[in-house]
This record gives sequence, C-alpha cells and structure tokens, in this order.
Amino acid sequence: MMLTLALAWSSACASSSPMGAGGAGPGGAGGAGPASLGQGGQALAVEIFESASTNSRSMKVEIFANASAERTIGPPTALEADTDGALGSSLDGTPKSFPPGSTDVLAVLQALAGVNDLSAIPIGRNCPKSISFGTTTTVRANGKTSGDLQCIDSESDAGDVTAGKALYEACRSLERSD
Repeated sequence: MMLTLALAWSSACASSSPMGAGGAGPGGAGGAGPASLGQGGQALAVEIFESASTNSRSMKVEIFANASAERTIGPPTALEADTDGALGSSLDGTPKSFPPGSTDVLAVLQALAGVNDLSAIPIGRNCPKSISFGTTTTVRANGKTSGDLQCIDSESDAGDVTAGKALYEACRSLERSD
C-alpha cells in the first residue's frame, strides 16, 4: 500500500505543480504560481516547518515529488551557545536525507492524503505554550498552509480534526527520525 501511495503521489506531482498551480491533490486545491524547487533542484511537494524557541532549534523538512525528503535543523539557540551545547539534544544540526519510499516520508504523505484542505484544519484560538519551549508546526502543500498543528481544536466539528492530528503525529515522527 505504501509503495502504491508513493507512486500515486509521484504521478500526481508530475502532472501538476506541487506547491502552486495544478489540480487538487493531498492537502487541498492548488493555487496560482510556479512549482517550487528544493535543494538540488528537485520539485518540492510538501514543506514542514517547526519554529525555533529559546531552547530548541528550528527544523524544516522538505518532501519532494519522488517521495524523498531532506531535513535541516537551524543554528544553535543562544542558550545552546551559552551552555556549549550541553542541552543534550539528539538532533545535532546535521541534515538528514530520506531516500524515496522511506517509511516516515510515506507516513506523512498518507496522512496528508487524508486531509481535504490544510488551511481548514481547525486551530484553537487559545493554545498556551511555554515561553522557553513553545514552537509552532506548520505544513505547506499544494498552495495551502496549515495553522499551527500543535493547536488543533479537538472540540471543533469543522474541518479535518482527526486527519489533522494524524498529519501532526506523522510530521513529528519524521522530524525526530534518526
């Protein structure tokens, strides 16, 4: 099933512009604009971004049309610099590449396929976060961007609550994958 999903995703991305113009696809209908290219000139299909906080680095995962991905981690935080890296993070800032068909990448694509419209995932207005550890996680695909997936409004009956939660969990798994 996962291989079928990757092939279908690759085919859909090849027939339309992954981040802009083109037909509807996972994550919602496309908008206007040219295809985005990631590192190495590959067609970018999905972008996951987790913001930095006082105690944690930012992180970006780019998933390409061939179902491969590249994870980059931002520079050390001021706190990490002050403690000479003694925060003990297992993510040292080294980029990680995921080959086409990687389980974690396919899990994100499968979860994304269950979302009708990224921008319609209900996000709660009251989402308190720690000043030191609070981050935001967003996903962009097919010209749509989600709100902060850490703040999905579970009480809402609008939008893709269950699909949004599945997408967030798949994104977290990919972000933290060794």
